[in-house]
Amino acid sequence: MGMLPVSLTQVVSSSYLPVLLDGRVIGRVSPDVAPRLVQQLRFLKIKGMKEVPDNLEIGYVMPTEKGQYPGIFLATNAGRFLRPVRNLAVNATEYIRSFEPIHP
Repeated sequence: MGMLPVSLTQVVSSSYLPVLLDGRVIGRVSPDVAPRLVQQLRFLKIKGMKEVPDNLEIGYVMPTEKGQYPGIFLATNAGRFLRPVRNLAVNATEYIRSFEPIHP
């Protein structure tokens, strides 16, 4: 999907964004590829693909001049509030957590 695993991240530019899963860095992705990766993950989540859990929280913080730490933040751990929303792009119900509406 465009992400480089941690084992290869020593050879990439520092402009690449980290991808974290449950607080651990699992790879890096080019800022140009990041929005497409987030869209693909969200699509797979909504369609119920086994590789992407339906309770996956997908947060994308875009790089900005004085914003938050940029990256793709994925979370699967329990104990987070989920709520159903209608994803108009694929006309299906998606369960999102509190971080996702702020950082789509």
